Amino acid sequence: MSPEHEIPLAVDLDGTLVQGDTLYELLFAALRRRPLLVLLLPVWLLSGKAALKARLAEATDPKSLKLLFHAPVLDWLRAQKESGRTLVLATAADRRVADAAAAETGLFDAVMATEDGRNLRGQAKADALVERFGARGFDYAGNDAHDLPVWRVARQAVVVAPQGAAIVRRAAEANPNLHHIAVPGASARAVLKEMRLHQWAKNALVFVPLVAAHRFTELPLLLHALVAFLAMGLVASAGYIANDLLDLQADRGHPRKCRRPFAGGLLPVPLGPPIAGALLLGGVALAASVSWALVLWGLLYLALTLTYSFWLKQKVLADVFVLAGLYTHRILAGAIATGIAPSFWLL
Repeated sequence: MSPEHEIPLAVDLDGTLVQGDTLYELLFAALRRRPLLVLLLPVWLLSGKAALKARLAEATDPKSLKLLFHAPVLDWLRAQKESGRTLVLATAADRRVADAAAAETGLFDAVMATEDGRNLRGQAKADALVERFGARGFDYAGNDAHDLPVWRVARQAVVVAPQGAAIVRRAAEANPNLHHIAVPGASARAVLKEMRLHQWAKNALVFVPLVAAHRFTELPLLLHALVAFLAMGLVASAGYIANDLLDLQADRGHPRKCRRPFAGGLLPVPLGPPIAGALLLGGVALAASVSWALVLWGLLYLALTLTYSFWLKQKVLADVFVLAGLYTHRILAGAIATGIAPSFWLL
Protein backbone atom coordinates (compact mmCIF):
# COMPACT_ATOMS: atom_id res chain seq x y z
CA MET A 1 0.00 0.00 0.00
CA SER A 2 1.33 3.44 -0.90
CA PRO A 3 1.75 6.00 1.92
CA GLU A 4 -1.16 7.98 0.48
CA HIS A 5 -3.47 5.00 0.70
CA GLU A 6 -2.60 4.55 4.37
CA ILE A 7 -4.50 7.79 5.03
CA PRO A 8 -8.17 7.08 5.82
CA LEU A 9 -10.71 8.60 3.45
CA ALA A 10 -13.85 10.11 5.01
CA VAL A 11 -16.80 10.57 2.67
CA ASP A 12 -19.91 12.71 3.09
CA LEU A 13 -23.27 11.17 2.16
CA ASP A 14 -25.72 13.89 1.07
CA GLY A 15 -24.77 15.50 -2.23
CA THR A 16 -21.45 13.64 -2.29
CA LEU A 17 -22.07 9.90 -2.29
CA VAL A 18 -25.77 10.23 -3.09
CA GLN A 19 -27.50 12.74 -5.32
CA GLY A 20 -29.49 15.26 -3.33
CA ASP A 21 -30.21 15.00 0.40
CA THR A 22 -31.46 11.96 2.31
CA LEU A 23 -33.35 14.22 4.73
CA TYR A 24 -35.57 15.34 1.85
CA GLU A 25 -35.91 11.74 0.69
CA LEU A 26 -37.12 10.73 4.15
CA LEU A 27 -39.41 13.76 4.41
CA PHE A 28 -41.25 13.17 1.14
CA ALA A 29 -41.47 9.41 1.69
CA ALA A 30 -43.02 10.04 5.12
CA LEU A 31 -45.47 12.65 3.82
CA ARG A 32 -46.51 10.33 1.00
CA ARG A 33 -47.61 7.74 3.56
CA ARG A 34 -48.87 10.10 6.27
CA PRO A 35 -49.65 13.61 4.94
CA LEU A 36 -50.70 14.90 8.37
CA LEU A 37 -47.10 14.51 9.56
CA VAL A 38 -46.57 17.96 8.08
CA LEU A 39 -48.27 19.31 11.22
CA LEU A 40 -45.65 17.66 13.44
CA LEU A 41 -42.58 18.89 11.56
CA PRO A 42 -42.37 22.28 13.34
CA VAL A 43 -42.72 20.53 16.71
CA TRP A 44 -39.94 18.08 15.89
CA LEU A 45 -37.71 20.88 14.59
CA LEU A 46 -38.07 22.77 17.88
CA SER A 47 -36.09 19.94 19.48
CA GLY A 48 -33.25 20.42 16.99
CA LYS A 49 -32.36 19.16 13.55
CA ALA A 50 -30.93 15.92 14.94
CA ALA A 51 -34.32 15.19 16.54
CA LEU A 52 -36.11 15.95 13.26
CA LYS A 53 -33.86 13.50 11.41
CA ALA A 54 -34.47 10.84 14.04
CA ARG A 55 -38.26 11.26 13.91
CA LEU A 56 -38.31 11.02 10.12
CA ALA A 57 -36.09 7.93 10.24
CA GLU A 58 -38.64 6.41 12.61
CA ALA A 59 -41.56 7.37 10.34
CA THR A 60 -39.96 5.81 7.23
CA ASP A 61 -37.63 2.81 7.20
CA PRO A 62 -34.35 4.14 5.70
CA LYS A 63 -33.67 0.70 4.23
CA SER A 64 -36.70 1.14 1.98
CA LEU A 65 -35.32 4.27 0.31
CA LYS A 66 -34.25 3.96 -3.32
CA LEU A 67 -31.20 6.21 -3.25
CA LEU A 68 -29.40 7.51 -6.33
CA PHE A 69 -25.61 7.37 -6.04
CA HIS A 70 -23.17 9.53 -7.95
CA ALA A 71 -21.64 7.05 -10.40
CA PRO A 72 -18.25 8.85 -10.73
CA VAL A 73 -17.90 8.91 -6.94
CA LEU A 74 -18.80 5.23 -6.58
CA ASP A 75 -16.25 4.26 -9.24
CA TRP A 76 -13.56 6.31 -7.53
CA LEU A 77 -14.37 4.87 -4.10
CA ARG A 78 -14.25 1.31 -5.45
CA ALA A 79 -10.76 2.00 -6.79
CA GLN A 80 -9.72 3.42 -3.40
CA LYS A 81 -11.17 0.38 -1.64
CA GLU A 82 -9.36 -2.04 -3.95
CA SER A 83 -6.08 -0.29 -3.15
CA GLY A 84 -6.61 -1.25 0.48
CA ARG A 85 -7.65 2.18 1.74
CA THR A 86 -9.86 2.58 4.82
CA LEU A 87 -13.16 4.26 3.91
CA VAL A 88 -15.30 6.04 6.51
CA LEU A 89 -18.80 7.35 5.83
CA ALA A 90 -18.96 10.63 7.79
CA THR A 91 -22.36 12.25 7.45
CA ALA A 92 -24.86 14.54 9.13
CA ALA A 93 -27.62 12.09 8.17
CA ASP A 94 -29.27 10.02 10.88
CA ARG A 95 -27.32 6.92 11.90
CA ARG A 96 -30.02 4.60 10.51
CA VAL A 97 -29.89 6.31 7.13
CA ALA A 98 -26.09 6.22 7.07
CA ASP A 99 -26.00 2.53 8.00
CA ALA A 100 -28.51 1.71 5.25
CA ALA A 101 -26.47 3.61 2.62
CA ALA A 102 -23.21 2.04 3.78
CA ALA A 103 -24.75 -1.44 3.66
CA GLU A 104 -26.06 -0.84 0.14
CA THR A 105 -22.66 0.16 -1.22
CA GLY A 106 -20.64 -2.37 0.77
CA LEU A 107 -17.62 -0.04 0.66
CA PHE A 108 -17.21 1.44 4.12
CA ASP A 109 -15.19 0.19 7.07
CA ALA A 110 -16.83 2.55 9.56
CA VAL A 111 -19.75 4.97 9.83
CA MET A 112 -19.89 8.29 11.67
CA ALA A 113 -23.33 9.93 11.68
CA THR A 114 -25.84 12.05 13.54
CA GLU A 115 -27.06 10.26 16.67
CA ASP A 116 -27.85 10.83 20.36
CA GLY A 117 -28.90 14.42 19.64
CA ARG A 118 -25.56 15.42 18.05
CA ASN A 119 -25.91 16.75 14.51
CA LEU A 120 -22.64 15.75 12.80
CA ARG A 121 -22.39 18.67 10.43
CA GLY A 122 -19.82 21.37 9.71
CA GLN A 123 -17.53 22.08 12.65
CA ALA A 124 -18.99 19.19 14.67
CA LYS A 125 -17.95 16.77 11.91
CA ALA A 126 -14.50 18.38 11.68
CA ASP A 127 -14.00 18.00 15.45
CA ALA A 128 -15.13 14.36 15.40
CA LEU A 129 -12.79 13.44 12.54
CA VAL A 130 -9.82 15.23 14.15
CA GLU A 131 -10.55 13.48 17.43
CA ARG A 132 -10.52 10.12 15.66
CA PHE A 133 -7.71 10.56 13.11
CA GLY A 134 -5.89 13.75 14.09
CA ALA A 135 -5.49 16.97 12.13
CA ARG A 136 -4.26 16.23 8.56
CA GLY A 137 -4.64 12.56 9.37
CA PHE A 138 -7.44 11.93 6.90
CA ASP A 139 -8.75 12.98 3.48
CA TYR A 140 -12.32 14.19 3.15
CA ALA A 141 -14.79 14.14 0.27
CA GLY A 142 -17.65 16.63 0.45
CA ASN A 143 -19.71 18.90 -1.74
CA ASP A 144 -20.85 22.17 -0.16
CA ALA A 145 -20.03 25.07 2.15
CA HIS A 146 -20.84 23.06 5.29
CA ASP A 147 -17.78 20.94 4.48
CA LEU A 148 -15.34 23.87 4.58
CA PRO A 149 -14.45 23.38 8.28
CA VAL A 150 -13.64 19.74 7.55
CA TRP A 151 -11.54 20.51 4.49
CA ARG A 152 -9.47 22.97 6.55
CA VAL A 153 -8.29 20.19 8.89
CA ALA A 154 -8.05 17.40 6.28
CA ARG A 155 -4.86 16.37 4.49
CA GLN A 156 -6.62 16.54 1.13
CA ALA A 157 -9.94 18.10 0.12
CA VAL A 158 -11.94 16.03 -2.34
CA VAL A 159 -14.71 18.15 -3.89
CA VAL A 160 -17.69 16.50 -5.56
CA ALA A 161 -19.32 19.19 -7.69
CA PRO A 162 -20.22 20.13 -11.27
CA GLN A 163 -17.55 21.69 -13.45
CA GLY A 164 -17.17 25.39 -12.74
CA ALA A 165 -18.99 25.26 -9.39
CA ALA A 166 -18.00 28.05 -6.99
CA ILE A 167 -17.50 25.56 -4.15
CA VAL A 168 -14.36 24.25 -5.88
CA ARG A 169 -12.71 27.66 -5.53
CA ARG A 170 -13.75 28.00 -1.88
CA ALA A 171 -12.50 24.51 -1.09
CA ALA A 172 -9.13 25.33 -2.71
CA GLU A 173 -8.88 28.38 -0.45
CA ALA A 174 -9.55 26.18 2.58
CA ASN A 175 -7.16 23.43 1.47
CA PRO A 176 -4.83 23.84 -1.54
CA ASN A 177 -4.33 20.06 -1.71
CA LEU A 178 -7.50 19.49 -3.71
CA HIS A 179 -8.97 16.75 -5.87
CA HIS A 180 -12.12 17.48 -7.90
CA ILE A 181 -14.64 14.83 -8.97
CA ALA A 182 -17.01 16.32 -11.54
CA VAL A 183 -20.66 15.27 -11.42
CA PRO A 184 -23.65 16.46 -13.49
CA GLY A 185 -25.37 19.61 -12.27
CA ALA A 186 -28.89 20.95 -12.58
CA SER A 187 -29.82 22.45 -15.94
CA ALA A 188 -32.51 24.79 -17.21
CA ARG A 189 -33.58 22.08 -19.65
CA ALA A 190 -34.26 19.69 -16.77
CA VAL A 191 -36.33 22.35 -14.99
CA LEU A 192 -38.41 22.93 -18.12
CA LYS A 193 -38.92 19.20 -18.51
CA GLU A 194 -40.09 18.95 -14.90
CA MET A 195 -42.55 21.80 -15.49
CA ARG A 196 -44.23 19.67 -18.20
CA LEU A 197 -44.93 22.60 -20.47
CA HIS A 198 -46.75 20.32 -22.91
CA GLN A 199 -49.47 19.91 -20.27
CA TRP A 200 -50.13 23.64 -20.41
CA ALA A 201 -52.11 23.00 -23.59
CA LYS A 202 -55.04 22.00 -21.35
CA ASN A 203 -55.15 25.57 -20.07
CA ALA A 204 -56.28 26.74 -23.50
CA LEU A 205 -59.74 26.06 -22.05
CA VAL A 206 -59.52 29.47 -20.33
CA PHE A 207 -60.16 31.03 -23.74
CA VAL A 208 -63.43 29.11 -24.22
CA PRO A 209 -65.74 31.69 -22.53
CA LEU A 210 -64.17 34.40 -24.68
CA VAL A 211 -64.70 32.46 -27.90
CA ALA A 212 -68.19 31.29 -26.95
CA ALA A 213 -69.24 34.88 -26.25
CA HIS A 214 -67.80 36.03 -29.62
CA ARG A 215 -65.61 38.60 -27.84
CA PHE A 216 -62.23 37.21 -28.87
CA THR A 217 -61.33 40.46 -30.65
CA GLU A 218 -61.56 42.57 -27.46
CA LEU A 219 -57.90 43.10 -26.58
CA PRO A 220 -58.27 43.78 -22.79
CA LEU A 221 -60.29 40.60 -22.32
CA LEU A 222 -57.87 38.65 -24.50
CA LEU A 223 -54.93 39.85 -22.38
CA HIS A 224 -56.74 38.86 -19.18
CA ALA A 225 -57.38 35.40 -20.61
CA LEU A 226 -53.73 35.11 -21.62
CA VAL A 227 -52.62 36.04 -18.10
CA ALA A 228 -55.01 33.41 -16.71
CA PHE A 229 -53.49 30.86 -19.11
CA LEU A 230 -49.96 31.60 -17.87
CA ALA A 231 -50.99 31.77 -14.20
CA MET A 232 -52.78 28.41 -14.35
CA GLY A 233 -49.78 26.92 -16.13
CA LEU A 234 -47.34 28.06 -13.42
CA VAL A 235 -49.62 26.83 -10.64
CA ALA A 236 -50.06 23.49 -12.41
CA SER A 237 -46.28 23.11 -12.81
CA ALA A 238 -45.83 23.73 -9.09
CA GLY A 239 -48.35 20.96 -8.50
CA TYR A 240 -46.48 18.59 -10.84
CA ILE A 241 -43.27 19.16 -8.89
CA ALA A 242 -45.00 18.58 -5.54
CA ASN A 243 -46.54 15.38 -6.89
CA ASP A 244 -43.21 14.12 -8.25
CA LEU A 245 -41.43 14.79 -4.95
CA LEU A 246 -44.08 12.91 -3.01
CA ASP A 247 -44.01 10.02 -5.50
CA LEU A 248 -40.20 9.97 -5.68
CA GLN A 249 -39.66 6.49 -4.28
CA ALA A 250 -42.44 4.91 -6.36
CA ASP A 251 -41.26 6.68 -9.53
CA ARG A 252 -37.74 5.30 -9.16
CA GLY A 253 -39.15 1.79 -9.34
CA HIS A 254 -41.31 2.56 -12.39
CA PRO A 255 -39.98 1.72 -15.89
CA ARG A 256 -41.08 5.05 -17.40
CA LYS A 257 -41.48 7.49 -14.51
CA CYS A 258 -37.94 6.77 -13.32
CA ARG A 259 -36.80 9.11 -16.11
CA ARG A 260 -38.52 12.13 -14.57
CA PRO A 261 -35.94 14.78 -13.57
CA PHE A 262 -36.10 14.30 -9.81
CA ALA A 263 -36.51 10.54 -9.88
CA GLY A 264 -33.76 10.15 -12.47
CA GLY A 265 -31.28 12.50 -10.82
CA LEU A 266 -31.36 15.23 -13.47
CA LEU A 267 -32.42 17.64 -10.73
CA PRO A 268 -31.33 17.45 -7.06
CA VAL A 269 -34.31 16.78 -4.81
CA PRO A 270 -33.56 19.79 -2.50
CA LEU A 271 -34.18 22.09 -5.47
CA GLY A 272 -37.77 20.86 -5.73
CA PRO A 273 -39.43 22.94 -2.97
CA PRO A 274 -37.81 26.28 -3.98
CA ILE A 275 -38.61 25.74 -7.66
CA ALA A 276 -42.21 24.81 -6.85
CA GLY A 277 -42.47 27.80 -4.52
CA ALA A 278 -41.13 30.18 -7.17
CA LEU A 279 -43.56 28.86 -9.77
CA LEU A 280 -46.48 29.14 -7.36
CA LEU A 281 -45.56 32.71 -6.41
CA GLY A 282 -45.23 33.58 -10.08
CA GLY A 283 -48.66 32.15 -10.81
CA VAL A 284 -50.22 33.97 -7.85
CA ALA A 285 -48.61 37.27 -8.89
CA LEU A 286 -49.92 36.96 -12.44
CA ALA A 287 -53.40 36.02 -11.23
CA ALA A 288 -53.41 38.93 -8.77
CA SER A 289 -52.77 41.33 -11.66
CA VAL A 290 -56.21 40.33 -12.95
CA SER A 291 -58.22 39.73 -9.77
CA TRP A 292 -58.00 38.16 -6.33
CA ALA A 293 -60.85 35.88 -7.32
CA LEU A 294 -58.54 34.37 -9.93
CA VAL A 295 -55.85 33.94 -7.26
CA LEU A 296 -58.24 31.98 -5.04
CA TRP A 297 -59.44 29.95 -8.01
CA GLY A 298 -55.86 29.04 -8.92
CA LEU A 299 -55.05 28.00 -5.35
CA LEU A 300 -58.22 25.90 -5.26
CA TYR A 301 -57.02 24.20 -8.45
CA LEU A 302 -53.70 23.36 -6.75
CA ALA A 303 -55.49 22.03 -3.66
CA LEU A 304 -57.71 19.82 -5.82
CA THR A 305 -54.76 18.41 -7.78
CA LEU A 306 -52.83 17.61 -4.58
CA THR A 307 -55.90 16.02 -3.01
CA TYR A 308 -56.25 13.93 -6.17
CA SER A 309 -52.60 12.88 -5.99
CA PHE A 310 -52.73 12.02 -2.29
CA TRP A 311 -56.04 10.24 -2.13
CA LEU A 312 -58.71 10.60 -4.80
CA LYS A 313 -56.80 8.95 -7.67
CA GLN A 314 -57.13 5.68 -5.76
CA LYS A 315 -60.92 5.97 -5.49
CA VAL A 316 -63.04 4.39 -8.20
CA LEU A 317 -65.22 6.90 -10.11
CA ALA A 318 -64.12 9.75 -7.82
CA ASP A 319 -60.89 10.00 -9.81
CA VAL A 320 -62.84 10.37 -13.07
CA PHE A 321 -65.16 13.02 -11.63
CA VAL A 322 -62.26 15.05 -10.25
CA LEU A 323 -60.32 14.96 -13.52
CA ALA A 324 -63.42 16.05 -15.43
CA GLY A 325 -64.00 18.77 -12.85
CA LEU A 326 -60.46 20.10 -13.33
CA TYR A 327 -61.19 20.69 -17.02
CA THR A 328 -64.32 22.62 -16.09
CA HIS A 329 -62.25 24.46 -13.51
CA ARG A 330 -60.07 25.83 -16.30
CA ILE A 331 -63.10 27.10 -18.22
CA LEU A 332 -64.33 28.86 -15.09
CA ALA A 333 -60.86 30.40 -14.61
CA GLY A 334 -61.30 31.98 -18.04
CA ALA A 335 -64.74 33.21 -17.03
CA ILE A 336 -63.33 34.80 -13.86
CA ALA A 337 -60.46 36.41 -15.74
CA THR A 338 -62.66 37.93 -18.44
CA GLY A 339 -65.77 38.62 -16.39
CA ILE A 340 -67.90 36.64 -18.87
CA ALA A 341 -70.46 34.53 -17.06
CA PRO A 342 -70.56 31.00 -18.52
CA SER A 343 -73.92 29.82 -19.73
CA PHE A 344 -75.58 26.61 -18.60
CA TRP A 345 -75.08 25.15 -22.07
CA LEU A 346 -71.37 26.00 -22.09
CA LEU A 347 -70.80 24.20 -18.80
